[in-house]
Amino acid sequence: RMRYQIRRGCFETNSSSQHSIVVTKDDRRITAEMLMDRNSDEYVYTKDGEISLCERDITFGRSPFRILTSFKEKMCFAIAEQCGWSKKPQIDFEWMEELIREIDPDIKKIHLPEESWHEGRTYYGEVDHQSCGVLKNFLAEKAITWKDFLLCRKYIIICDGDERDIWGTLKELSMINTDDIVEEYCDSIYQVKGRKYYEKKYQKRCLGNK
Repeated sequence: RMRYQIRRGCFETNSSSQHSIVVTKDDRRITAEMLMDRNSDEYVYTKDGEISLCERDITFGRSPFRILTSFKEKMCFAIAEQCGWSKKPQIDFEWMEELIREIDPDIKKIHLPEESWHEGRTYYGEVDHQSCGVLKNFLAEKAITWKDFLLCRKYIIICDGDERDIWGTLKELSMINTDDIVEEYCDSIYQVKGRKYYEKKYQKRCLGNK
């Protein structure tokens, strides 16, 4: 297919996902008590010290548009990005379980999304390939720990597509208070690789084949 440059300085294809990490001014933290409180919007416990992160579908594509703010929502996105289509997903899951137990050592059991199979590979959900790696890249570049990201309310995830750009429209219509936004980050592995490819191609064109 033909490729078009829609936004200046950003590598894209037609109808690509446009996930981003938004940093706000909200410095509140999610606590283990909030995860246990049935009246809290952060509640993830089921019974007898067990917690559930199971979702029927943890696929994050171009649609539907979603704003992920809670511990559970952000954790499911992290699982989909880290474990989706992974060659050794169980190793990633074990790492995720260790991370959750750091938050509350008294957890007895963690219910994670069930695995399925597709084309001979284990499947645990998916982040659309154009946005895959946006979370991992953000944490590495900003030197933020996974634990801080999951427990700090200042970090939220926007799941959108550039053919609709609902997030951009909400800001243009003043339905989002942009004064509360400190930073927006959308560098996925796909975008970084694409940008490096064209930068390298441009340098070769300018400098010859040296």
